[in-house]
Amino acid sequence: MATERATTTPSRRWTLPRLLRPHRGALIVVVLLLALLACANMALPFCLKILVDDVFPGADAGGRWELIWYILPGLAVIYVLRNALFFASRLLSATAGEDVCFRMRSRLYEHLQQMSFSFYQSRQVGNLGSRVMDDTQTILMFIQQRLPALILNGIMLCVLLTVLFVVNWQLAIVSSLVLPLHFLTYRHFLGPIKQSHATAQDTLATAYGSLIERLLGMEVVKSFVAEKRECATFDSTIASAKRSFLRSHKYLFAQKVAADLLIGIATIGLLGFGAWHVTVGVMTTGDFFMFFGYVMMLYPTVLETLSGSGHLTRARASIDRVAEIAGTHASDAGVFDTTAAAPVSVVRGAIVFEDVHFAYAGADPVLAGVSLEIDPGERVAIIGPSGAGKTTLASMIPRFNDPTSGRVLVDGVDVARWPVGPLRTAIGIAFQEVFLFNRSILENVLYGRYDATVEEIIDACKLTGAHEFIDRLPVGYGSTPNELGGRFSRGERQRLTLARALIKNPQVLILDEATASLDASASADVLERVFDRMQGRTVLVITHDQELARLADRVVTIDRGVVTSDVLATEATALPGA
Repeated sequence: MATERATTTPSRRWTLPRLLRPHRGALIVVVLLLALLACANMALPFCLKILVDDVFPGADAGGRWELIWYILPGLAVIYVLRNALFFASRLLSATAGEDVCFRMRSRLYEHLQQMSFSFYQSRQVGNLGSRVMDDTQTILMFIQQRLPALILNGIMLCVLLTVLFVVNWQLAIVSSLVLPLHFLTYRHFLGPIKQSHATAQDTLATAYGSLIERLLGMEVVKSFVAEKRECATFDSTIASAKRSFLRSHKYLFAQKVAADLLIGIATIGLLGFGAWHVTVGVMTTGDFFMFFGYVMMLYPTVLETLSGSGHLTRARASIDRVAEIAGTHASDAGVFDTTAAAPVSVVRGAIVFEDVHFAYAGADPVLAGVSLEIDPGERVAIIGPSGAGKTTLASMIPRFNDPTSGRVLVDGVDVARWPVGPLRTAIGIAFQEVFLFNRSILENVLYGRYDATVEEIIDACKLTGAHEFIDRLPVGYGSTPNELGGRFSRGERQRLTLARALIKNPQVLILDEATASLDASASADVLERVFDRMQGRTVLVITHDQELARLADRVVTIDRGVVTSDVLATEATALPGA
């Protein structure tokens, strides 16, 4: 779990056909509706032929004016039918697209929930958010808008070519000579369009991630008067995204220009050859107008088909970006199953580190052979200089990281054999880095255990000293951090997160500098009350405060990845390394 295995080939289930498979029935109906729509679109040029050949000549020349009373109502019916077919096909496509997008986002978010800490440490959160929301939106828009148009144009292309060859195969050959060149043009631009769009999406995701990071770190930005520098950095990032998108558009526009030039060549040839056919009597004027009408439908259809293929390429690039994340090995698979059978019936809290080594990918070792035993119910303080490996060591108990070598055992069982859900359910953690959701205080504390009662929440907050300042707020436990404009101090936030860890009633509690923002007397007072509440259960306290460490049963010192001291707190005098 120290490093995440990423697949270089997108997950097989994340392809457009597989995503659409649950809606194949609806898609078959969409194809049938679009086929009817394509046939309905063929009516106008045919009506034009009848008007030119049979109505316009007049009665003296054999014209039949009464046909107009059939043509006009018929066209009205066809236009109503076309719109009904369009509405039904697009509504079905929109429904399928929304469902596909919902399932993609849901499964992707579920997959992200099963990724380890190291996965998030090596990636921008904004980049991941862009893939969950922006790339899936690109796929959604393709399914809802571009896919029906692509299917319709594909059917229209087949129908039009068939009709043209039936009406006049010689003119049809002249009109379709440029079609292979259209497809060669499409193949030529296929790779650049997909590559440029993927690059553009990556650049935009980076910009989005940078934006989120800077907004979350605004305190640091303002502390170093870095506003102007950040504006310049952001401008540079979005300028790169702009260039990437312009490059993508350039290839799309170039493809359309090349296709239009080919259409122009074919149209000139058609007019000349068709005029000759009418002159020599091979076809009537009405036949030519009908043929020309169909050709004028054929070329835009070809262009739209190629354009739709370009959008398909862009959608596939977004699918690949999503699939890259979905295909990454989920180290925490099984975290949702908190009811899985644990190796022991009751967690006692015995923890053993056996010759534990650990190093992040491509970095120097953080732990270099740590061996340590912690008895059930024991309160152990772990001290040492910054970067000594204290937090990394504690992170192996809930399997946020796995040892490079060696073993970590809980109640005599290697944590690698523990189901992740039951293991983490038995462990409570309060981090130094405080994070509160933009929800009420009640919901933030309740996050630790959703079946906790209001009385239990108030009791936990009283124990950590949070109840006093909460009680002074206008709506008390109903207040949210954002509504208060950031009025919570860092110490108050730490009291809340500690209450959230305690409400879980864990068998093992890990406090990672959890009271570092409180003054010395307040920290000692809170820790003593926590020890009383956790009587008979295991508590690990990571701290730099020597006085706080002496409140524990034992004090373990770690320096440069090894245990340098392990003494009873009563025997500790001047503790090294704190």
